[in-house]
Amino acid sequence: MSGPVPLGLVDWRLPVSGASAVTLAASLGVGRLQVDVGGPGRTPLLAPELPALLRACRDHQVGIDAVACNRLNDLGLHGLAHAVRVRQTLAEAVHLAHALGAPLILVPGFRLSRIHTAEHLRASSRQLAFACDLAHARGLEVAYESDLDAATTLHLIRQVGRRNFTLLLDPGNLAQAGHVLPALLRALTGHWCPQVHIKGGWPDTAQRRQLLASLRRPAANCCFYLENDYRQGIADLPADLRQLRALFNYPEID
Repeated sequence: MSGPVPLGLVDWRLPVSGASAVTLAASLGVGRLQVDVGGPGRTPLLAPELPALLRACRDHQVGIDAVACNRLNDLGLHGLAHAVRVRQTLAEAVHLAHALGAPLILVPGFRLSRIHTAEHLRASSRQLAFACDLAHARGLEVAYESDLDAATTLHLIRQVGRRNFTLLLDPGNLAQAGHVLPALLRALTGHWCPQVHIKGGWPDTAQRRQLLASLRRPAANCCFYLENDYRQGIADLPADLRQLRALFNYPEID
């Protein structure tokens, strides 16, 4: 691997979003950002801010790497009550990602979208396949994030059945759910997308090596996004970025 591992931020964990998050990221020396479609109880709606966001990215040389559908955690990816709104959200995310030049959309599987039953899995796979088909038409990928075990995740991958379907890795979420991270990384090697969320405790040297080796793309093309909660203030953010840069840019991870 040549050069430093790039770091990014996610706007839904910052006190500002959209174009303002771009400006904040640039002020901290961060050139990569994931943004959320927004919605009630979340960040402001992204769509109306698209022109301002594009200008901010151009002016500050910050790239948007993904558009997240975090409102799906409030609707339920597999629920019948909001199935139409789920598809509208997925279509909106694909449209915005294409307009922003982002390579993928992020689909979370938490709270009301968490998979508990075989029917949840089937319904989730249908919605994810729908998203993948929309994304494929725009040359995009769909990354799914959850804290499922490896066997259930592999079953979901088979049911979705799309080559542009991938997984987003968050080691903190997986550890909190009680998974043995090395075994899970091995079982799902090659399915993780090169965008990784990092929050909470930082991985040690062995975890960093395995994490990088498990990604779907070479580590040189990956980015790590700091996802600690800074919505109430960014006093700790500069120090956290410095620590994360140090952890992921030692020669030992090459």
